[in-house]
Amino acid sequence: MLMAASNALAGCSPMLKIPSHDLLPSIDAIQDISKVIALHVGLAAIQEGVAPCIDEAALQKAIEAHIWKPEYRDYRRITF
Repeated sequence: MLMAASNALAGCSPMLKIPSHDLLPSIDAIQDISKVIALHVGLAAIQEGVAPCIDEAALQKAIEAHIWKPEYRDYRRITF
């Protein structure tokens, strides 16, 4: 599963498309990259028999339902 995660991250490298670009993806893409990695790790876990056998669409739906989505309250500074 660790190799699945590594390969998924490697597949997201901007360097694959343009060799002069960065090795790692931008932090701005962290949410999408995390989903890709989670999918690959989940599929590897299913293949290794350590996770229930579900299809890829169901796995993607589960990932989407459980991934953390940052929601922040509006911040208003006040003085004491």
